[in-house]
Amino acid sequence: MLAASLIGFAISVLLAVIANRQFREFERLPMQWGMSGQVNWTAPRVLVLAFIPALYTLLASVLIWAARYDPAKYTAKSVGTVLVVLIAAQILHLWMLDRHRLNQLK
Repeated sequence: MLAASLIGFAISVLLAVIANRQFREFERLPMQWGMSGQVNWTAPRVLVLAFIPALYTLLASVLIWAARYDPAKYTAKSVGTVLVVLIAAQILHLWMLDRHRLNQLK
């Protein structure tokens, strides 16, 4: 479980590093969009891109710790599912950032 979590963390960091290069022309990036598609608030680029890897680290640590104390409840499959969903959320956020970037360049 630890090895898979480290691979997931590496993927999350790699996505953030690639995105940092892609969005280097922006000082701030959106963190949240409203139902209308308008940006609700922004944050500094590095903070935005580091948010999910940091959240991944926190969640992975808690879930791995919990699995050591209750392996029947926190199986590798359940922990892996949560972490895969977090990577998927990061990819969705990066896709939304790219769409925002393309709209800004028009």
